[in-house]
Amino acid sequence: MVRSKYNNPIRQEVRSLEEQLEQLSTAVDELVTNSTNTKPSPGRILIEQAIQVCESFLETMVNEIRLKHHLNEAQQRKKCLNDQLEVYLGLLSQIHDSNPGAEKNSQETSTDEVRLLDSTYKTIEKIAKSNTDDAKLPIQVKDLFNSDQQESLFSSGRIIQSKINDKTEQSLVSNKNKCVDKKASMEIHILGEFKVYIDSNYIDNWPKGKGKQLFKYLVTNRKSPVAKEVLMDMFWPEYDADSARNNLNVAVYSLRKVFRKYLSGVSHVVFKEGCYMFNPEIDFWVDSEEFDEHLKKAEKFDLQGDVSLSIENYKQAEGLYQGDYLKDDLYLDWAFEVRECYKEKHINILNKLDDYYYQENDLATCIQLNKNIITADTCNEQAHQRLMNCYTVLGQRHLALRQYQTCAKSLKKELDLEPCQKINELFHHIKELESA
Repeated sequence: MVRSKYNNPIRQEVRSLEEQLEQLSTAVDELVTNSTNTKPSPGRILIEQAIQVCESFLETMVNEIRLKHHLNEAQQRKKCLNDQLEVYLGLLSQIHDSNPGAEKNSQETSTDEVRLLDSTYKTIEKIAKSNTDDAKLPIQVKDLFNSDQQESLFSSGRIIQSKINDKTEQSLVSNKNKCVDKKASMEIHILGEFKVYIDSNYIDNWPKGKGKQLFKYLVTNRKSPVAKEVLMDMFWPEYDADSARNNLNVAVYSLRKVFRKYLSGVSHVVFKEGCYMFNPEIDFWVDSEEFDEHLKKAEKFDLQGDVSLSIENYKQAEGLYQGDYLKDDLYLDWAFEVRECYKEKHINILNKLDDYYYQENDLATCIQLNKNIITADTCNEQAHQRLMNCYTVLGQRHLALRQYQTCAKSLKKELDLEPCQKINELFHHIKELESA
């Protein structure tokens, strides 16, 4: 039977808590940011203590939401098992009623079997009768606190939220054009080994669960805000909307908590108009964006005929490429296309640099560049041919012939192909030189 999520009181209560959590999380983030604009004073100390209380309150709400979800799942499973019990009860009832004298009919059913059926029937009937809709669960979340504690807890939350909203609105108006004296910074390395620094502090205590993957996704899509529904579908596709939303809230809260250990005066991930994004007040440096910037400049100078500046920017971009995009997350579907795009860009840069250094007769640099290309693409015939040429010019024809064998094996293994005509012609030419 399909049930509407709005007919379930626990789901409604969980949804209400999730909405409170979103509102309070946003309000606390704004309070944290704006408190840094105040001078050291007893009032600021009080504010910082209030922020700690707010964060503890939010953490309690997260734990409460988790408990609610567990209770909801238990209720649903209980109802499902009860339905199954009723089916078996009906089947056993038919067997019981259709064989009243089965003890005497040993050919169809043994006496022990009938007694077992009768006992099973009575046991299931007893369980089914005890499992009525109005039966109370052994424990309710509200029972974890007495009535006074509940009222105090949620009253405090409402008061805190009200005061935060008032103070934040005033602070935002008065400090609209003000920032912290030194803007917070985050440095993100995503080409190769994933590394993140907050004001030069290396982040090594990522939260459990999908918080780290969520952060990587936000980095990849940093140019535009990401709707929460997109994140829910991306990371929790098998969950219903309420569970996915709760998991997203917990993941975002866990990220903020980690970042605040390194910089408590600002929120790095913000929620606005139904979307998540990085705080625009923070200076972000991302190696992939720096890579793209140098590549863009190189291509611009290339078109203008400024070889020196073009090559300089190609070299800068190549230096930033320390490995494939999120190289340790090869099975993330959403990262595959981005990774392949950056691999192609990198190979194109290596080819540009190779052409330049070959013209400059810097064969040693050419050899290293083409080895890098083959590491990324073992079937790149252009790189194999260049290496064969370089080795031949340097008088290392044995290495050129060996490179041909490497090329032929890679093409056969990966693509079931033979080397192209140009490489074969070069190979036979080198063999003739060897035998001469």
